[in-house]
Amino acid sequence: MALIKKLLNKGFFESVLNRYYNQDVEITNVHITNGVVAAGENFCSTLSRIKIDYSFGDGGRQHTLWMVCKSLPEDEYQAGFVKEMKMFECELEIYGNIIP
Repeated sequence: MALIKKLLNKGFFESVLNRYYNQDVEITNVHITNGVVAAGENFCSTLSRIKIDYSFGDGGRQHTLWMVCKSLPEDEYQAGFVKEMKMFECELEIYGNIIP
């Protein structure tokens, strides 16, 4: 999870939300936790819960955004298996091209 916390930081989410809203967004808090599902139910991935508190550049009211991040398992053997089976590639295809 250390890598997830390093990559998904305040600067990353400010950049994403600035583009999404097409205005300045100030991130006031990013909180990332594991434990979205019970142990053993996420063999092929690591699920993290992310809470982002933000406001718009004008100092307006606070907003909260919740999301779930799915990433490769932390165990190297499991991560290698997921990559070899191209499981994430299949999901990206389904969520990016088939469902929309």
